[in-house]
Amino acid sequence: MFSEGPRLVNREDMLRFLSEAQLALADVSESLALQYPKNAQVIPKGLTVAALNGVVGTVTGRYENGRVGVHFREPFGLKALRPDNLVLQRQDIAVSTMSGETWSISGPFADISGLRRAIAEKLEVRVGDMTFDVLQGDVHIESIADVSCITGPLTVVVTGERNFLEDMWDNCDGQEQPDDAPVGEQQWCYWTEGTEIHRVKQADGTWKYNTESE
Repeated sequence: MFSEGPRLVNREDMLRFLSEAQLALADVSESLALQYPKNAQVIPKGLTVAALNGVVGTVTGRYENGRVGVHFREPFGLKALRPDNLVLQRQDIAVSTMSGETWSISGPFADISGLRRAIAEKLEVRVGDMTFDVLQGDVHIESIADVSCITGPLTVVVTGERNFLEDMWDNCDGQEQPDDAPVGEQQWCYWTEGTEIHRVKQADGTWKYNTESE
């Protein structure tokens, strides 16, 4: 509206302008939330307060007027900074499976669900197709309230995905056991230290797989 040059505006014009401006700011906030997710670690640069440049801060999840809310250690506290003055600190987390596969996932992650999705993609399955636990040490990551505290290394323990465990079964001692078995028959095979693959013959002729600890 104002790009057309000087003109008289009425109340309706002003309300329309403010409404459009609010929508634009909402779009900017959504974009910033994707670029700088809550709990992500960032490093400021090019600030006039030179002492703050290079200090690691944590994104609070608040985005207003095109700025990102960042919390720093004392004495700096909470700041609202332009994205041009922020460098997102990437986070590589080491992951391994019980079968010995290793890889890394690259954050930051806004929440536990995002982290689990990244692991599931590495396992080349959709989240809904595989049930698995993720441990940091001996602690389930779901019990860790602050996702920024999950730094790895992580261990993935598959608990119920049939196709994956079927492949593992074929690579282990289980291939010596008969597939032509009566309904309800249970079979076990050694997988890795402390863990066995267990399968039960189903009424439709398939096998249901899971893992059990010794």
